[in-house]
Amino acid sequence: MLKYVNIISARGEYEHMYPKDPFNWKYLTFKRIINMFNEQMLMNLIVIGDSCIEIEAGEKVSKLIDECYIKTIKLKCSPTLREINKQLQLVNNEFMQVYSAVKNLSLKIEK
Repeated sequence: MLKYVNIISARGEYEHMYPKDPFNWKYLTFKRIINMFNEQMLMNLIVIGDSCIEIEAGEKVSKLIDECYIKTIKLKCSPTLREINKQLQLVNNEFMQVYSAVKNLSLKIEK
């Protein structure tokens, strides 16, 4: 699945401008990405992360778009290798349902 994903380091892009402010790194990265798209398009913003920072940044940037479905998947903080594997399998198995949902979603994977 990752071969279709463009990976961007928010820290790499914005840490020099906002040291010790990961929220701004994430927010500005999401904002830059959504600005690449036509404002009139229906946006399907999916944020997957293990901290609340990227979830909150995604939710904030989604408010900049009139037609936007925000879907967040909160992963467990500091998981074991086994838990990481299980989380990724679950996300992979359910990704198309999350993607195709015509509504906002907020999911948490805690165990």
